[in-house]
Amino acid sequence: MCFLFILLFYAEMVLSNPSPDIWARGVETLSNLNLLASRDTSLTVYPTEPQNTGQLLEIHKFLKGLYGEERVKFNPQDGSLSWSISLHNGDTSDALQGHPGLRLGEETEESKRSEVVKRDDPYYIAIAANPDDDEQTKATREFLNSKVKNPNQEIIELHKPGTDHVMAWGNLQLTSDAKAAVEGYEGIKAPLGDDSEVTDERAVTTDEYLDVRTAPRSDEFWFSRRASKSVEKRASPVKRAVTYTKQEGAPAHLVMISQPKEMKDDKLKDFVYDQSAGIGTYIYVIDSGAAYNVKNVSSTCFNGDKEFERVEPLQTQHSKDDGEKNEEDGSAISHGTLVSSQAVGRKYGVAKAATLVSVKLRSKDRRIIDFLQGLETVTKHLEGKPDRHAKSVVISSLGFKSQMTPEKAKTDPDAGLMRTYFDSLFEMGVPFVSSSGNLGDLFKTIDRLPKVLEDKDTPIINVGAVDMDGNKPQMSQDGPQLTISAPGIGVTGQTKEEGKEGSQPGTSHAAPLVAGVISTYLNYDPPPWDGSKTGKERVQAIKDFIGTDASSWARKDERVIWNGAKKADHQAAGAS
Repeated sequence: MCFLFILLFYAEMVLSNPSPDIWARGVETLSNLNLLASRDTSLTVYPTEPQNTGQLLEIHKFLKGLYGEERVKFNPQDGSLSWSISLHNGDTSDALQGHPGLRLGEETEESKRSEVVKRDDPYYIAIAANPDDDEQTKATREFLNSKVKNPNQEIIELHKPGTDHVMAWGNLQLTSDAKAAVEGYEGIKAPLGDDSEVTDERAVTTDEYLDVRTAPRSDEFWFSRRASKSVEKRASPVKRAVTYTKQEGAPAHLVMISQPKEMKDDKLKDFVYDQSAGIGTYIYVIDSGAAYNVKNVSSTCFNGDKEFERVEPLQTQHSKDDGEKNEEDGSAISHGTLVSSQAVGRKYGVAKAATLVSVKLRSKDRRIIDFLQGLETVTKHLEGKPDRHAKSVVISSLGFKSQMTPEKAKTDPDAGLMRTYFDSLFEMGVPFVSSSGNLGDLFKTIDRLPKVLEDKDTPIINVGAVDMDGNKPQMSQDGPQLTISAPGIGVTGQTKEEGKEGSQPGTSHAAPLVAGVISTYLNYDPPPWDGSKTGKERVQAIKDFIGTDASSWARKDERVIWNGAKKADHQAAGAS
């Protein structure tokens, strides 16, 4: 009896401890949690790979499914990501034991040494100390050849815009000793950039992202997204006569794009658009390539037709070296074909008469260097076609390097290289459209490259997602760097398989809709923004215009893109 009393007294002391340090002792404490959960308490768990966004999302979903959404809180503190779990009476923690990517307690030197999974040596990007010194860059390349882990691996070179001077090298897999040697080499500008993998901005599944965030917006946030009234006053009637036509029984995202505010309560079925939408314009899609010879699924207006009518293929050198075919989509989920069809496709696209310039990146083990090479391929292509500058828009629904901030991006080597290409692109007056990102469940505001670079000097157009009612799903990232929203839930498109339609939720599929609307305006004469603007000022004018009432309107709490078709245009086209 005395022994039992002592045991119960000891258990009471443990349970009443307001700051139970036992959580920091490591995995061995997991076996004790069932006893502790006999009374309400909390548990903190950590990811083993904080930069692995796919793993973060999987763990977040796993924990919410196990304990319930209200009892799992993600803590996005910089450098120390964690989840706090509220354990109630009767809860079990058995499922946490051995779950991939989870660690109990913060990482220590001891836990690092006991890590079971051995990770491969990482990949890096090295920036030339003086890109204009060809002799030095040649010697640096030879030095890098001697330092990479695999002497047969391909090193990718990036060139200074408008020149043949090498400014960086990527796809460099280096040991820790080799990395130190490279950073100390006179021909290299330290530190090295990360050459991490690139991810598509698509949500994992449809059903888990239908919850609408109800948190209030700050005045600062909304002010940054309001376009100046003076921009609306500058909008001029088009010299070229606009004749509207209709696509009967169109996909829901297109119907929403052409729905004017004055018809917001009408149950529309048709897509109303300028029948010359996109003629003579070019939409550059930087992605996994598009299966541009594929035919679409049967429909009222486009029965078994090729989805892509006008195509110019472009391909990065790395993709060519890997033996990839430019007419194929290297994505297992048809990401490039879906995005392309939503921008220019005959059935699914906004700017049906625009030319698709499909910029195919390497598909296997795609990294930041592949995206950078894609930017280089686009800027070089446009540099050789000055007559195309005023008729082009570039889009990419890719993202990388999570937990990036505008402040961090000021000194990040990868961000610096991207700015170099964006400066060249914007100098030509060509807008760049990007998806805002799908990590809103974890990081509410935009946190990845290239979209986090957005500012007055880098006027990237960042696009968030809404559902067909105008509600923003929780996964869609926002913040002061968001420009506009577009349908991103329930959006359909053409897959790389003949006659097969696909749908993936995510901001990936909102961005091409905005690019398609911009492409439509590029065909107007004069344009609906201040036509006297050139270069970066022109890009900013385009960005400002799509945020005005002439090209968007507020659905619920989000300003959503609109192609300008008014009620009279719907009536003239005989739309329903």
